[in-house]
Amino acid sequence: MVINLTQHPTSDDQIEEGVVEPPNKEAVQELLTFEEPPSSSTMRERADKLAEVAEEHNAAMIGGMPAFMGHLERALVRKGVAPIYSFTQRKSVEVQEGGETVKKTVFSHEGWTTPLVVVRYMDHAKTAQASRDEEGEWSLETEIMW
Repeated sequence: MVINLTQHPTSDDQIEEGVVEPPNKEAVQELLTFEEPPSSSTMRERADKLAEVAEEHNAAMIGGMPAFMGHLERALVRKGVAPIYSFTQRKSVEVQEGGETVKKTVFSHEGWTTPLVVVRYMDHAKTAQASRDEEGEWSLETEIMW
């Protein structure tokens, strides 16, 4: 099961692929929202809190401020949760609203991308990357570097 750790609601396509909303979505959104440039320690603390929300899941769909994503990826890997990103296409559609044709942009979920995460420990480092089996279950593939 994949938990949605983004600001955005889960799309129908993502729900079909096993993505669920956290029971505390508002708290997740607060942890993802920065009102001013955050320090590294603030980002680590928030990433650790979000990883705790996700720890009962195989994977977490993440996205947000680019400088924060590395912190969140590492925090998730330390909890054994695979960080994944939704790959979306921006599509223009025309809809009728009040007798007028309006052009809107929608984001269409097209699949998943997975980062290669490097996590350093006191005496070693490891790489981790999400993989998906034939049944669609996510897991982390890890390798000790040194």
